[in-house]
Amino acid sequence: MVNRDILRSFNANCKDYFLHRTAESCSNVQRCLQILGATSDPNLYDPGSRDVVEFFINLYELLISVDVHSHLNWLAINVLLEACRNVKTRESLVHTYKFTSILTTVLLETQALEKRLKILQLLKELTYGIKITWQEAYLPSLITALTNWIMGDDVEFLPLSLSILVNLCYQNMPSIYTLLRAVNIKKFLKSILKIQKQYDPSRIEVSKLLIILEGISGGLPDQEVHAFIRVTFPNLVEALNTGNYFMMRHHVTFFKETMKNPRTSKILEQYPNFRGNMEYLISKIKEDSKIHQNCLAILFEFLTCITQLDNLDLEVFFPQLMRFALRWVRTTNVSTEALSLLCTITNRLFKKKEIDRDSEQRQEVIQRVFEVLEDQLAVIMLLMDEPESELGSCEMYSRHTALMSLLGEMINIPKFTDKIMTSLSLDLLRQLFLPLKKPNLKDSGFFQEPVYTFYVQALLFISVLAGKESSWSSLYSELLQERSIQLILSIALFIGQEDLKKKALSLLKTTGFSSECMDILASNMMKVNKLIIFSPEKDFNGENSGNVYESEPNNCSIRQIDLVPLLSSTQESYLNTLLEKYEAVNVNSENVMVSSIMELYQYKMSAMEQTLRHMQSSQEAADRRATSLQHNLSRTTTEISWLHSLLHNTQQKLEVSIAESKKLNSQISEIQSQANETHVKYTQLVQTLRSKTLIINELEEKCKELNNCIKNKNNEIDMVKKEVEVEGQKIVQLTQTIQDRNNTIEELEKEKARLQGTINDLTKELESAEQKLNELETDLSVQRGVTADLEAVIEQKNDEIAEVKKELEEQKRVREIISELVMEKGKFSK
Repeated sequence: MVNRDILRSFNANCKDYFLHRTAESCSNVQRCLQILGATSDPNLYDPGSRDVVEFFINLYELLISVDVHSHLNWLAINVLLEACRNVKTRESLVHTYKFTSILTTVLLETQALEKRLKILQLLKELTYGIKITWQEAYLPSLITALTNWIMGDDVEFLPLSLSILVNLCYQNMPSIYTLLRAVNIKKFLKSILKIQKQYDPSRIEVSKLLIILEGISGGLPDQEVHAFIRVTFPNLVEALNTGNYFMMRHHVTFFKETMKNPRTSKILEQYPNFRGNMEYLISKIKEDSKIHQNCLAILFEFLTCITQLDNLDLEVFFPQLMRFALRWVRTTNVSTEALSLLCTITNRLFKKKEIDRDSEQRQEVIQRVFEVLEDQLAVIMLLMDEPESELGSCEMYSRHTALMSLLGEMINIPKFTDKIMTSLSLDLLRQLFLPLKKPNLKDSGFFQEPVYTFYVQALLFISVLAGKESSWSSLYSELLQERSIQLILSIALFIGQEDLKKKALSLLKTTGFSSECMDILASNMMKVNKLIIFSPEKDFNGENSGNVYESEPNNCSIRQIDLVPLLSSTQESYLNTLLEKYEAVNVNSENVMVSSIMELYQYKMSAMEQTLRHMQSSQEAADRRATSLQHNLSRTTTEISWLHSLLHNTQQKLEVSIAESKKLNSQISEIQSQANETHVKYTQLVQTLRSKTLIINELEEKCKELNNCIKNKNNEIDMVKKEVEVEGQKIVQLTQTIQDRNNTIEELEKEKARLQGTINDLTKELESAEQKLNELETDLSVQRGVTADLEAVIEQKNDEIAEVKKELEEQKRVREIISELVMEKGKFSK
């Protein structure tokens, strides 16, 4: 259950606990905190999710409401320690949720050594990069406690207290003023200088504090810069071996600070033993293959800083550093930093190629770097093939941003241009833009820095490809037409860093950025303008957190007014002297008026102390109210971003629906035209049917006429039958009278001839009748195909004709019998 479901369960149980405060609700909250404290996945607390925002707000309310010594309180602190492992979450805890004031109260009321060290460790994390723009209520008590431990004898509290004090005072004038009022600054500086000499692990923190208090301490001595560099490399190796992430971070952060300071950066570049120290570091990291990933990421940051130094002795290590970075480019949580190192080396080396053309050492280094890149180009290109499960993750965006930057540098090198162009495909790059078409409404990612930074860098890279090969121009134009891409560009122009804004503006000058794209961009910028409540500025190390959910009042674009102490040191010393004089006069004088003045003064001081306590209470209430408003702002901003993503998703669906509607309308038009054509055909068929009906009626008339003819012929046949019967009777009579008329044979022969003629006539008539019947049968067969009703009638007539034929055949047989009788009679007469 260690996923976002446990966060939702915790939020629900917290609401129930705040309402009812029952043992069951307390047990449910405790169970959730135990599960969260045991999880090993820091990505569970990725900022940006509504569940995570609610989780930290509820955790803050829980720490306020429970007793300091309760078990729930320490479970919540364990969860915060786990959450700090996620860098983005730690920044959000520092700038948005502000747990420092609550932890200060817990720290001051806790006596157990182990628990106090745990709180100090958590405060060290939650004050790293903190921005303080007013004298918050917890500052005096916290800084007083820290300075007491630093100047005291408790060695256990010394490194953590010193680190927290450095974090609080770094670029925070209210904290510095509070420190100046809390201690005797000269005595304090002597104490930390003594610590610098006696306690080497805290040397970096002391150096940072000296730089912070440069106006008072005089800054860091020049020899200390070289001394710091000498111990940095061995300490980094030791931290890598022990997995001490915090030690590495402090060394690398201080190294960055010395690079940013104009005075110390020059001293840094003049360090004579960079070659020997780098050889030592590289030999150690080559041998150790089991380096902790967090430490490895910090190591890559350090190596990236080293490569930016203007020191020719460092360039000989570029090929080795590139091979080392290429070993880790496919490792999660490290690949981004490794690719950044590769990009920095490539950019630095080839940007100066034309200037140092005659340098043999540089030419040799460039050749070796060419060989490394050429051997590992396939490995670099494999990073483009992102698994579908990782599409849309923050790690993917950060990694591919660094990869696009590296490929953008390499593609300008003629030796690699064709190879990179051949290895890339349109579908491969189009796949990286799929998360924009399927936005996750749970995590509003458009406003997160890794998201819009990656897409701007990707568009910049594709524009370079489009300039080298025309086949990429269509993809570039297609992407620019997407509203989601234009939304990303508008967000980058609003809240992006200066370098990113330059890249986004450079896209406007490309040929594929049409006037239509400009209109879409302007429309999106108007929409984003309504959503952006503030404009984040750079944080303590010059980097922008880039997260709209991590903003706080001290990051607003409104000009902040530094708080100043109530009295200067000169005024304080003058006031102390004046008070000492009044006390001396009060002791030595017998004047009643002086004692009255002193009573009045003491009364006034008591009233001022009471007013001060009241103002401190008001300040604490104001701090709590400001934190509450900050939490509400974070919740509201998250909700707004989620609603904007929902709106964007709905707009995409609306555009798809409009396209489908247009498609359906075109289909309906086609169907309508087809229906019109069918209607015309139907009209033609109706007309054809009417003409066919007329033909059928004519044929029916003809059938009726034929039926009448058949009836007439049948009547004639009946008459012929009657005549045949009459003739038969005559033949019978003749047969009977043959014997009686033997004497009249000649007459009979004549009669025979006459009868023979009659028979012939009858035969001809019969044949004519048969011929007519055949013709009728033919006509009837033709009429059968015209109408089904006539078939029954024709069949009936055929039956009748068959009977007639049968009767005719009987008549024919009778004639044949008569003929035979006549012939026999003739033979007999002869």
